[in-house]
Amino acid sequence: MANYVGLKLSRLIKERAYLAGSLPSTQNEVEDLRANLKAKESELTQRTDRLADLDKQIAELSAIDPNDIRPIKATPRKMIGAHGSFRQELIRLLKSYDEPVPTGELTEYMAEKFGFQTNTAKEVIAANDAVRRPLNLFRSRGVVERYPSLDGSLQGRWLWVGDKEDDHP
Repeated sequence: MANYVGLKLSRLIKERAYLAGSLPSTQNEVEDLRANLKAKESELTQRTDRLADLDKQIAELSAIDPNDIRPIKATPRKMIGAHGSFRQELIRLLKSYDEPVPTGELTEYMAEKFGFQTNTAKEVIAANDAVRRPLNLFRSRGVVERYPSLDGSLQGRWLWVGDKEDDHP
């Protein structure tokens, strides 16, 4: 079929069709952003009011200037579960074995239990480090021992040697 409108007009018609097709999704995004803006403005007002209330209470109780208190940016937790649950589960897991457990096996279990991503090499290293750090701490406290791997790899094996009833090394 021949194009009788011409190349320039054809391009303009095509651009207009795509632009018209993108309008509904753009309008939905704008509505979502407006709703989010209202929620954030409300949150900002609440936080500002609470900060003023805290400043007033601090001023009543002390001579500290609240403006001299350094702000701290909150960082979200990366792990699922309550504070300390990771180490408690690692201790429970180590105590359940009667022989040394490879680091990889511990990491695999803990990554699944606590929702660590292990899709990339960087994520696998982070998961290994998250398990290895408490293991080294436990070793320094004398409640676990590290044994060399059986297959000659650098991966160690870990055995709980502390009290089987104690939850906190």
